Amino acid sequence: MNILLKGYYGFGNFGDDLLMLISYRMLKEKYPNSAITIYANNNENLKEFNNEPKYNNYIFNILGEKVDLIDWTIRAHFDLVVEGGGGTYFDDKDSGWLYYLRNRLIGGISFAILKKIDANLRKIAKRKRKITYNRRVALGIGIGPFSKSAKNLYSCLIELISSDACMVRDESSFNLIGNLKYTHLGSDLAFCTNYWNDLFDQSAIHKPSKTIGFILKGDNTTFEQRILELALRLKKTGWKVRFFAFDDAIDKGYIDECKKLFSVDIWLPHSISLKKYISKLQKCSILLTERAHGAIVGSIIGCVPYFITPSFKVNQILSFFKNTNLNNSMLLNEELNVQLINSLYEGILKSKELLKIDFKKNYHIVSNSIRLVL
Repeated sequence: MNILLKGYYGFGNFGDDLLMLISYRMLKEKYPNSAITIYANNNENLKEFNNEPKYNNYIFNILGEKVDLIDWTIRAHFDLVVEGGGGTYFDDKDSGWLYYLRNRLIGGISFAILKKIDANLRKIAKRKRKITYNRRVALGIGIGPFSKSAKNLYSCLIELISSDACMVRDESSFNLIGNLKYTHLGSDLAFCTNYWNDLFDQSAIHKPSKTIGFILKGDNTTFEQRILELALRLKKTGWKVRFFAFDDAIDKGYIDECKKLFSVDIWLPHSISLKKYISKLQKCSILLTERAHGAIVGSIIGCVPYFITPSFKVNQILSFFKNTNLNNSMLLNEELNVQLINSLYEGILKSKELLKIDFKKNYHIVSNSIRLVL
């Protein structure tokens, strides 16, 4: 069987790189004699490409073997196309009133009719798909948010309704396309620890230490300065403080700001392995994160995660942690200070027990959903 694994791969994003490995190992187990190709757009054919040539070859290091890589310029046919998790279906930018009107029109059309319209438009325009396939499935994908005038809403919907089976990772995503045939509510693929538990130390999960990790993103100088001030106060009171960046390119502003006072553990896939990077995260008892997989991965490897900024995506991820979040909100809306962090540390053992319950629930949900889709 000839399989294409498709996602946000080759861009040096820690969460997506981990999902790629999980998806790849899953497919190797399910289809052991298959040839698996990775769809990796981050190369010289991409207009915005600003890395070294062959940048995304780090994929071979993560997978432990060389595979074929293709991008958007290639025409090819596959027996099976698999969307391997993560949030690639979103567009929160406003693109003007014409897209607003188009999206209103789309909203009044059923998915079945929309699929027929797209097929006819392609025939008329003589635009064949570059990637064709016998079957297409999606595993653990996140959907949304979309602005009212989102430019990519149409293309995202066409991709979704072209799937033969789809497992979405959260309730919000399911509510957006739950009436699409063969859609299943699952969870994030990272909860499938049987595909990556060789990357973290099981014995370290139950050893709390007074170490806190911050996982910030993007470029928000005012917020970053507040976090750095908190980190300095924590350090003075005996806390060990670590900073992490999951995406070297997107997080450049945060990294530059933070480096004025602290070192930053950056996910650099050419020079560090997933196992080594996860071992750095695992030294933390508490993680304060802006990134989804900071919370998900942290909860699995023995850290207690808390979100420090609200967002649509954060609300999606919080649905994975119903027991833990109910006991003590995992979104820290109040002012961050040393007293709050100390109180979180005092309740760390109870939080770890609740996270264990939430993990088991997500593990069973995602494992059962994968069997339905694959």
